[in-house]
Amino acid sequence: MYLFEDTIFERLLDALKVGDRVVVTSHLFYEFKTNTERVALAYQLLEEENLLPILESGGTKSPKLSTDLRNEGNKAFQKKNDLLALHLYNRSLCAAPVYSKEYALAIGNRSAVNLSLGFFNACLSDIELAHQSSYPNELRVKLLERQVKCFIQLDMVTEAEAALKTLETEVQGMAQGKREQLLSSVSTLTQDLQRIRVKAEGALDDALTSCNEFGCFERPPLSHGSNEEIKCASTAIALKYSEDKGRHLIASENIRPGDVLIVEQPFASVLLPAASSTHCYFCLNRCLSPIPCLHCTEVMFCNEKCRVESWTQFHSIDCSLLPVISNKVGKMGLLALRVLLLASQKGKKLRQLMEEVEEIEKTPKTNPRTLGFNKDGRYLSTDYWPIHFLIGHSDHRSNADIFRRSVTAACLLHCLETFTKFFEADLDDEIYYFCGGLLLHHLQSLPCNAHEVSEMSVTAGSFDSQEVGAAAYATLSLLNHSCDPNVVRHSYGDWAVLRAIRPIQQGEEILDNYGYHHALHTVDERRSQLSKQYFFHCSCEACLGSWPSYKDQPTTNPVFRCNECGSPIKKGQDPQCTCGAIIDMGELELNLAKSSKLFRETLASVWSGKHRKIVPDSLLEHLTLLAKTVKRPWREFSECQETIKQCLSLQANHVTIDM
Repeated sequence: MYLFEDTIFERLLDALKVGDRVVVTSHLFYEFKTNTERVALAYQLLEEENLLPILESGGTKSPKLSTDLRNEGNKAFQKKNDLLALHLYNRSLCAAPVYSKEYALAIGNRSAVNLSLGFFNACLSDIELAHQSSYPNELRVKLLERQVKCFIQLDMVTEAEAALKTLETEVQGMAQGKREQLLSSVSTLTQDLQRIRVKAEGALDDALTSCNEFGCFERPPLSHGSNEEIKCASTAIALKYSEDKGRHLIASENIRPGDVLIVEQPFASVLLPAASSTHCYFCLNRCLSPIPCLHCTEVMFCNEKCRVESWTQFHSIDCSLLPVISNKVGKMGLLALRVLLLASQKGKKLRQLMEEVEEIEKTPKTNPRTLGFNKDGRYLSTDYWPIHFLIGHSDHRSNADIFRRSVTAACLLHCLETFTKFFEADLDDEIYYFCGGLLLHHLQSLPCNAHEVSEMSVTAGSFDSQEVGAAAYATLSLLNHSCDPNVVRHSYGDWAVLRAIRPIQQGEEILDNYGYHHALHTVDERRSQLSKQYFFHCSCEACLGSWPSYKDQPTTNPVFRCNECGSPIKKGQDPQCTCGAIIDMGELELNLAKSSKLFRETLASVWSGKHRKIVPDSLLEHLTLLAKTVKRPWREFSECQETIKQCLSLQANHVTIDM
């Protein structure tokens, strides 16, 4: 999706058709050699046709809108549509003037739905926020009742006793009609509290693991230690360059399944508008008790620290832009804008950035392997320059494609000037169109290099991966594609963790997947899509061998491989491989049968809900054995890989909701 592509861009094309200016404009645009010139022309055309974006109504705090959204949330809650109610209460909170009565009521109502969903800690956080806000005194007894229920569910005996005592005192002071109703609830809660007092200590884990969950574990450490050149990468990988592969990563030593190879913080990340009521705008973590921006109605944060950091780094600029562009710009447009804001420190260092870019572009690139390295010879994901040098395939793009992206850049540029103070420190034509050119530069490179930020949703035993954001990772962008990758990515907030998903031998290339996998897509589908977006013809083993999709992969009569050289071995063949190794087929088949039986037992255990916190060693060992002994494609290998991925996904961004 491009900026306003269904409105501004199409209207510009219609205008250019008048007087047959399309051909003339196309020829003129084709002659331009720089992104700055391209954006300047697009801006001029938009200005002439009066098509530049305008500020729309909305985006300001509104007690009425907050009340309307809360009432809609109440209706959803009454119909037991808890997830919709949670979304509406969050939108109500965003719309409410900060710390107003509407603000407090939205939080209070949200505590009820969090309790219903089983998010007990989130409910307790909401109750605390409501107490700190303008929550009506006559309704506070409801908060106390929910608080006791949460403490009981979490086996927090001391806290439950104190809260129940306060609740009993409050109830005794109420009017007769309301008191009778609540006394029944107090009696029930007293009985529940008595039960948890006598619970065995070992039952605590069961109670907690049966509750709904969200979030992720702490990021894992790198396996094998930290790389000297690439700080976020393991010493088990090395950066190489060749004419045919460009920059790429290889294994500098043997790598085992499950090894952590990269733990990377992005230079920039953006939250998709669809996730704005459920995830933090700054760190992209799911948050069940988010707090809103103090100024706009568009975004929320998991805590005050994230709210302050976001404002300091970029949101003080894009806060006023979001009502204009939030649902009208694609994720790459949002990400290109975010990269510019961070690289220029919200415009404060625009001229310095321009001078550095101009100087670098004049300098001959004698060593393509070290593009983006700093003066100390290190490649740092939190620096801008590794992002700047990511390839954008401008020479492969059509004139129409670049023109469309130029219009997007021009619109973003206009929004920055008109609706923000981005150019407050420094503005002239040179600076202005340099920014437009840089936006266009990233609008070409990011679609080929940016990665999604994802979250696994688990409902009633089913797993579903959802995209919640996009991020620019300098190191992950060095990985080439395979339709049969040997690594897998998981998101921890907006951080990315890359792990090996099969054994990787020393000298073998580390290969990621760009979204088109042999188990899910045909060869023609994969090659077509990869060519359109990434401009290469895939020649991975799965494509060259025309591997079947998952459902058509063989399950019987495996072709075994020599442990020494990997050559295929068929039953009845001479037990001595051509490499000289002696093959004991009987022992090989017996070992595989034993391992397969254990794998099936573990698989059943995983899908029944166990092993959600770790990857069982038996899975990793079985995958290693299969990789050594069975020629692929082989369905059991794919099953084992996918099971490991599911286990890992529950250590990363995830939400578990038992409906």
